[in-house]
Amino acid sequence: MRKFTHKAFIGQIYVSPNYRRRGISKLLMEESIRRIKQFPEVEQIQLWVSTESTSARTLYNSLGFVRISVEPEYFKLEDRYVDCEHRVLRINSGSSAPAIN
Repeated sequence: MRKFTHKAFIGQIYVSPNYRRRGISKLLMEESIRRIKQFPEVEQIQLWVSTESTSARTLYNSLGFVRISVEPEYFKLEDRYVDCEHRVLRINSGSSAPAIN
C-alpha cells in the first residue's frame, strides 16, 4: 500500500530485566532510527507506549518522539486495562503535525 510508505512502525523493544538500566534500549532505538533513515521515502517513525511505562516514555522523549494521541484501554493485563500513547518521530521531511500534551 503505497499510501503508507512514508511511515515506519516500531512494534516492540524489549530488554530482559537482568540487562535493564544499561542503555541497551537506547542503543536499540538509535540503531533502529539510523536504519529507518536510510529509506528516503520514510518521513515518520511511529510507535505505541504504555502510559504506565515511565522509563520507556522518558527514552522516547529523549529521542524526539512526540505524543500525538492516547488510546484508552489499548491492551488488557489480566483484569485491568492499560492506556497507550501513540508517538511519532518526524524524519526526512518538513512535516510538522502538532503534538498533544
